[in-house]
Amino acid sequence: MKKNPKTRDADPIKELLETDSSRAVADMAVMAVGNNPAAFSVVMKLCLNADYPLNMRAARVVSLSAALHPELMLPYLNTITHHIITQSTDGVKRGLMKAVIDAVEIKEIPDSGLLIDHCFGLILDSGKPYAWRVYAMDIAYKASVDIPELAEELQQTLMLIDNDSPVSVRSRAGIILKKLGRKKN
Repeated sequence: MKKNPKTRDADPIKELLETDSSRAVADMAVMAVGNNPAAFSVVMKLCLNADYPLNMRAARVVSLSAALHPELMLPYLNTITHHIITQSTDGVKRGLMKAVIDAVEIKEIPDSGLLIDHCFGLILDSGKPYAWRVYAMDIAYKASVDIPELAEELQQTLMLIDNDSPVSVRSRAGIILKKLGRKKN
C-alpha cells in the first residue's frame, strides 16, 4: 500500500520544534506536551538523540515542561546523571541541568553523588560555559539543603572562584554564599 505523499507520519511536536528556536515555538511545544508522559517522552528522546539544533530546542522544552510538571521527570531519574555528565551540546546540558534544578529532588536521583561531584568540578572549571558553572552551583546548593555536610564544601569551593571569573559566575557564587550564611571577601 502506497502512502499518500501529503500524509505526515512524523510527530507533531517534532515538526513544531523543527520550525525555529524561538521562545514562542518552545512555549507551543510545552503546551502540546502538557502533563502527558508519552508526549514528554518524545521530547526527551529528541533532546537526547536528535542532532543539533533539534536536540537543543527539545532540551528547552524538557526544561520548561519539567518546571510545570515535575512528575514528568520521574521516569528519567535513573539516567539523568549520565546524560548531564556526558552531554557536550551546550543547550542540551543547560536544559537538563535546569530541569534538575526546577523539577527534581536531588535525593531522589539514584546516582546523585556522581552528579554532585560533576557539579563541583564544573564550578571551578573556567574553561566551561558560564551557564554550566552557574547551574552547577544551583544543583550543588540544592543538594546541600538535603545533605547538610555539603554546605561547608560548597562554601569552600565558591570561595575559590577567581575574581576575574565572569560576573554571572561571581554573582551566583555570592548569592549562594549569602544563602549559606557566608560572604566572600
